[in-house]
Parts: sequence; structure tokens; C-alpha cells
Amino acid sequence: MTEDINIYPYGERRLSLRLMRYWNEKRGTRAMAIENDIDPEILGTDWDYCFLLQARDVANIQDYNFTYLGENIMKAYFDKALDAHNQFMVGPNAFRLSTHFSKVLETKAPVVDEGEFTTLQGRKVLYRQVLLPLGHVDGVVDAIFGGMNYKIVE
Repeated sequence: MTEDINIYPYGERRLSLRLMRYWNEKRGTRAMAIENDIDPEILGTDWDYCFLLQARDVANIQDYNFTYLGENIMKAYFDKALDAHNQFMVGPNAFRLSTHFSKVLETKAPVVDEGEFTTLQGRKVLYRQVLLPLGHVDGVVDAIFGGMNYKIVE
């Protein structure tokens, strides 16, 4: 589990709720926060559980290229998150995730998802994630900022 970070005096335990609160604080009165609002230093240890995906990459279901994929998320997939050909970070379980990513783009609203997946090594992973739209005043979603916490079931 991630540690509580100082900007949340409420002691919220769930990463998804902490990130949702952070996103809401950053967006203020706007419909959504912008990518430049996200500050890894403020997120502290939560940053290792975060990811950033550009909206233009959502259509490429076979091979999502993440702008950022936190170290602890990569651990969940046991180092199989890097594509040997192009060395970009690619998204696992792309077909399943595509529905959620598309929903964020369509609704311009956060999506919370939980479930399970099996790694390439055959381990079962239970997870909870939040997907948050990042965009501009014109209402176009440029990127999806998300966070995922998980438990590996042996």
C-alpha cells in the first residue's frame, strides 16, 4: 500500500480516492486538470503507482504507448511492460482497458475500475484503478492520468 502524502490530511487509504482528490484540487473550476498540473514531487510515493497515456494513443489498442508508467505498475506485470522492438512502454491487457479509456475520452469524466488479470507468468493480480481526463478549456481530452493499486494473489 502507498504511504499517505502530506497534502491529504484526511489520511485517505485508497490510492484512487487520493488521486481523484488531487485531480479535483488541480482542476479547480475547470472541467478537468491539464497535464502540466500533475506534479510527481507532490504525489510522492503515489507517483510510482501512476501512469499517463496520451489520448492520441488510445486508438492503438494493440500497443498502447504510455508517456509514463510507474515503477510499481511495471512490477505488477513482472517486467513484461516493455516492448523489445521499440523500447516504448506498452499497455498490458489493451483490449480490456480500451473500453475504460474510451469512456474517459467520451464522457470527459473520471472512471474507477477494479478487477483482476493474469500476468504473462500466470500470476493473478487483483487491482483497483482510477482514470482521470486531462485537457484544456476547450473540453478536448489530451491525456489520461491514472493510478493503479494491486495485490498479487499467489
